[in-house]
Amino acid sequence: MNTPLPSGPVSHRSRALADAPSSSRMAPAFAGAPVSDRDELAALLSALLSLVQQRRDIWLPLSFGVLGFAPIASLALAIFGLAPLHITTVTVVIPSFITAVALGLWYPRYGRVAARGYLFAIAGVLMYDVTRAPFSLLGDWSDFVPNIGALLLHREEPHTALGYTWRWLGNGGGMGLAFVMVYPLVARRRDVVQSALVYGVAVWSCLVLTLLLAPRGEQILFELTPKNLASTLIGHLVFGGVIGLLMRSTGINVRPYAADRPRIAPLSRR
Repeated sequence: MNTPLPSGPVSHRSRALADAPSSSRMAPAFAGAPVSDRDELAALLSALLSLVQQRRDIWLPLSFGVLGFAPIASLALAIFGLAPLHITTVTVVIPSFITAVALGLWYPRYGRVAARGYLFAIAGVLMYDVTRAPFSLLGDWSDFVPNIGALLLHREEPHTALGYTWRWLGNGGGMGLAFVMVYPLVARRRDVVQSALVYGVAVWSCLVLTLLLAPRGEQILFELTPKNLASTLIGHLVFGGVIGLLMRSTGINVRPYAADRPRIAPLSRR
């Protein structure tokens, strides 16, 4: 039964609300609460975005650092049997590479440094392999790098060329790039060569932990013997040392980043 309207003059707004469906009359009451929450969330995100934009000298180097670890993280997932390398290469590594290139092109000041750091990293991993070569030639250390090529192709047979391409351009290049870009954030505390050597030992420690914890780690890479531990430690020290020396000799990224905030155009006077 319809409820009678109250007697007396009725405004157009009251008559419209009375004639409207009940769902329409209830909408404003329900819209108020979520809109308030959304406004608060939007304000928080806006504040965070503003803070990020104001400190490009922090978030850009950290972004390059995270992207640089995409290849080695993908390889670790494959060794632990958590995600196949041929899948994460397409879904993680290649998008990370494209993102790093895009950041470098959009912010050329950082892109130029990243490109040089990437070259330093490749030089470091090449020198690492030079120190590893005698052990491999003497048969004291089997060459595990072709096994990475097998993981990339999702097959049992090793692939030397593909494995070394991944090692130089992916693992070594990415981790070295990460160090070069992030080091200025801690440059006030430690010398660049010392930091690079510590970084090399840290990477080596992660490798050893992977071999210890991954069920097929030693089968895919190499056995944990005293000789292998010593030779890999030397190689990682060479890797870090070469990068640190190149940074010091060229002066690239050896000092803290200058504050990099977006310029705001002054307001015009009326």
